[in-house]
Amino acid sequence: MGNIVQTLFEEATLWIPRVGVAVIIFVVFFVLAKIIKKIITNTAERRNFDRNLTSLLARTSRITLIIFGIVTALGTLGVNVSALVTGIGLTGFAIGFALKDTISNLLSGVLILVYRPFEIGNR
Repeated sequence: MGNIVQTLFEEATLWIPRVGVAVIIFVVFFVLAKIIKKIITNTAERRNFDRNLTSLLARTSRITLIIFGIVTALGTLGVNVSALVTGIGLTGFAIGFALKDTISNLLSGVLILVYRPFEIGNR
C-alpha cells in the first residue's frame, strides 16, 4: 500500500507543474483573445466600420486565438499535437470544400459591407 501511495505522489509531482503551466498558457491566450477583440472593436468604431463586419472579425480572431491556446496547452502537457493539428487542417479543408458556395456568399457579403456600394434608399 505504501508503494502505491509513493508512486502516486511521484506522478503527482511530475504532472502538477505541467498542468499548472498548461493552465497558465491557456489563460494567457484567453486574455490575449479578449484584448485583441477589444482592439478590433475599438479600431472599427473609430474607423466607422459596419458593426456586423466588426463582430465577425472580432469573433473569428477570438476563436482562433483560443484554439491556438488549447493546442499549445495540450502540447505543454505532452500530448502529440501534430495529429491534432493535421486533423484540424483536414477538417477545415473538407468543410471549406463542402461549403464553398456558402463561404463564397459569406465573403461576398463581407465585401459589400466593406465597400458599401449601396446606400439606404437605393433601388
